[in-house]
Amino acid sequence: MRRSDFRWDPATVWTTVGVTSTVWGVIITIILSVLSPIGVWCETNQHWLIPTLAVILLFTTFGSGVLLALLGQSDLSGRDGVTDLVSLWERERRAAHVWVVSPELHYDILNPACHEVVSANRARNVEYRYIVQETAQTLKRIEEYQKIYGETNNGIERLFLRLPATDLSTFLTEIVIYDADGPMREAYGYPPATRAANPDVVVFNEQARDMYIEKFKRLWLEHMVPMPSR
Repeated sequence: MRRSDFRWDPATVWTTVGVTSTVWGVIITIILSVLSPIGVWCETNQHWLIPTLAVILLFTTFGSGVLLALLGQSDLSGRDGVTDLVSLWERERRAAHVWVVSPELHYDILNPACHEVVSANRARNVEYRYIVQETAQTLKRIEEYQKIYGETNNGIERLFLRLPATDLSTFLTEIVIYDADGPMREAYGYPPATRAANPDVVVFNEQARDMYIEKFKRLWLEHMVPMPSR
């Protein structure tokens, strides 16, 4: 994950400030109570010592918050992160293998920016695989996919695993997995197609990412042969 993908979480930063300040306060209190000569010295020099400690604590806490943001808070805490569509498609441009789970095949057909990325990737032989639900709308979009990207009938059969549709699919959104068998494997959750005004993308944590990869592989092995590999 790249540094630009992460956003500040004010609640987390101020929680870090409170916890850090409390811990340092307790430590300093213990030291002063045990080491009385130091306590006398601190009392004598408190006019400059207290402001200095306050500045040190402030910068230490601020630095910790920045570090959390840069390293990716979702990775450290086990929670999912958030990015945007532009960053998502930049990542897709670097992928060698792209696996998509989509209830309606919306983005690859109806989003011009995504369409451009997929076209460029297919031109450099990036391997795409799709798991979709078998509905009239999705089948129509597969036909559009074939026309847009110039795919053959046999190619479509190799690209798309069509599973029976259920009512639950109404509540699902699109998931994309990049380079599932590589060290830089990642999984993202697209925003719903109706949420164009606030198109946040979920960056799944390692546990969720590996779960989606495993389930994709299992479904593909059950219904399609051979399983796409590096």
